[in-house]
Amino acid sequence: MAGIPVIASDLYELSRLINEYDNGYLVKNGSSQALKSCVESIDQTNIEYKRKNALAMRNEFCWENQEKILLNIYRHLS
Repeated sequence: MAGIPVIASDLYELSRLINEYDNGYLVKNGSSQALKSCVESIDQTNIEYKRKNALAMRNEFCWENQEKILLNIYRHLS
């Protein structure tokens, strides 16, 4: 929500979101070397691009939109 690109483990849901929105970086294995390589590969142009994507993503996942989804789920439970 802050518009900051993320670095995340290659877990299913995290990788799906990062690949779909191109708003961050995936570390393929949990090693410190993989994390180091990921951080070292980031340049200013790339991080600005991903930052814009992260800002755009927050519009979809803001509380105002998520609230509607949650309330709809609650209505169907009754």
